[in-house]
Amino acid sequence: MELPGIGPKSADCFLELGLGMPSLPVDINVYRTAKRLGFVPLSANREKVKEIIESLIPKDIEIYRAVHTYLLALGKYYCKATPKCGECPVTEWCRYFKKHQKKK
Repeated sequence: MELPGIGPKSADCFLELGLGMPSLPVDINVYRTAKRLGFVPLSANREKVKEIIESLIPKDIEIYRAVHTYLLALGKYYCKATPKCGECPVTEWCRYFKKHQKKK
């Protein structure tokens, strides 16, 4: 991260995708999805999201890549800033969905 323009997410991407080391990149999609699903507290910052999720999964690069890919895809296609809960494949496990469905 001492290189210009390289922050925590880029460094984690390089470790995970480039070097095959278990390190979870947390972008806005992973951040938002992890919170809404209930994996982390709503008050968690990026570093805390990374710490908590990494504590929940084995230190296996294939599992890291799968978790990263699935959280990223959920955030990109369903769990957007304005979520598409009606289309989401994981609503039965989603804290956000359950909370907002009760209001309807």
